[in-house]
Amino acid sequence: MDEEAGVSAAQSLAADSRAVFALFQRVTQSPALLSLAEDCGLLHVTRVAPFCQIYAPTNAAAVGVILDSLVENVPAFSTALSALRQLYIRQLSNFNKTVRQANRDQVVQLLRRGYELSLSVAGLCSANSVAQRLLLAGADLETELAPHQASMLYGLVQLYEAALPALQRKVLSLDDKVQAQEAPLVAETRHTLLQVLARCVDLLMETQKSEGSGSGEELLAGLHTLSNGCLDDEAEHGSFLSDLWYLGDYKEKVAEFFDRCKLDVETFSYLDMVVEGLPRRCVLLADDLAAEAKPKASLSADAKEWEVPVAEEAKPAAPQNDDTEAVLAPMVLQVKDLFPDLGEGYVELCLLSSNLQVEVVIDFLLERNPPPVLIDVIQDLKRSDPEFVRLELQITGKSAPAPMVEELKKLDPSRVWVGKKTMEKTYDPQIAKKDQQLVEKMKQLVSLYEEEDEHERLSSGEGAYGGRDNGITTLDEYDDDYHDEFDDFVPFSIRDGGSADDQDVIREQNRRMRLKEEKDAFWEGMRNRNRDNPLSAAGDNDHEEEEEILK
Repeated sequence: MDEEAGVSAAQSLAADSRAVFALFQRVTQSPALLSLAEDCGLLHVTRVAPFCQIYAPTNAAAVGVILDSLVENVPAFSTALSALRQLYIRQLSNFNKTVRQANRDQVVQLLRRGYELSLSVAGLCSANSVAQRLLLAGADLETELAPHQASMLYGLVQLYEAALPALQRKVLSLDDKVQAQEAPLVAETRHTLLQVLARCVDLLMETQKSEGSGSGEELLAGLHTLSNGCLDDEAEHGSFLSDLWYLGDYKEKVAEFFDRCKLDVETFSYLDMVVEGLPRRCVLLADDLAAEAKPKASLSADAKEWEVPVAEEAKPAAPQNDDTEAVLAPMVLQVKDLFPDLGEGYVELCLLSSNLQVEVVIDFLLERNPPPVLIDVIQDLKRSDPEFVRLELQITGKSAPAPMVEELKKLDPSRVWVGKKTMEKTYDPQIAKKDQQLVEKMKQLVSLYEEEDEHERLSSGEGAYGGRDNGITTLDEYDDDYHDEFDDFVPFSIRDGGSADDQDVIREQNRRMRLKEEKDAFWEGMRNRNRDNPLSAAGDNDHEEEEEILK
């Protein structure tokens, strides 16, 4: 039931829309109805402007006919256009100022307001007569852009090159759902403003052609002024003209017009070189935008159209095209002959940004005026630098190569903590948690080793044979060349294939150590002390007392 109500409401709305449009058509076609409509206020500019904003996007030609009829037959409408022009200038100025000071919560509202403003201007500019009064005010393009604060065309340039990029950057800071809803609105606004500028350029070409003063100098000067018309520091300078030149295919139209005007070819070539140095927008297809909008997409913002198969993920990236390298190599050498201090990577980027035109590269290098994308790039950049790869992808519009994905190797538990040597097969890293009895045995062995080290340290200290005692050297009567201290000692370790687990081996080791201690004590007691002086004897007694305390 709800679906049927929605369909009927849509049909009634469409019928009402057709009725309103037909009413304006009948009024402008009949002089009697036109006079009556003017008297009752139906044709006031405040009613005509919303009418054009709504119907011009789909019926631009019919709306243009209605506007031309109003300009010719209703003098009050032509007079109101001057006031409407001042209103647009004020609105554009206030909008651009508000965007510079806008916070995060105002982004969506300002974006829709800018879109509605562009629709309103584009709707009224459907007719050449209205576009002439609103955009140019009877002057040419260069003259109109000169007074920045009193120019409607400059307000549109500022909206396109400064306000829209600022709003687009702020939209990217919002959540993904809002981005998906509002990002297409930026493109729609740009497209509408490009239609307005195209109407303005067409009007200039038609006017010069009809008046017979088709030298082309006025349009040429106006396009040069438009290339750097915006005064904002953070604006995309010249992007309005660049997008019209490439996206609107106006390069061929302007070239044909200059050809008809017999304009010098070098003059157009210089204009083309200037436009090539302006920022150039990358066009994304609808399929690419849909792929970017998917929340599960793992692709970058460059809108790749394919994903790397699993079997090819570990393969290295494909090399660059040999034909492109063969073409670039002599050009790079030609430029480096004149500028030997420049890096090969920097020269190649200059050639790519100028469509492989060596003359253009040499000109802007001599003038120290590189393209905007290369302004902050170091001039000794090499092809092996990571910055070169990033800039090359940015200039050519290619997508970044898929990163190499390699399967991580699992660590072998037997190789942990011991370098590259494998452990014994009986070694268990979790032995400390499984066998508490074995842990206690290990602790006893460690304690035994520590006591042995302490005993050796004390034996080699004061009072030892061959040592010094209070500055007096003692003679060791048993100091022979053969040292048999460790003859019966069999070293062992906790890693000796589990031998430490045998209780008999531990008992035998303890017995040998006790025998060694008894032997040392026996020889110490058999020592001849007749030649010891009193001081040395006192030192020995003190040393024996310290050993008893330590024991």
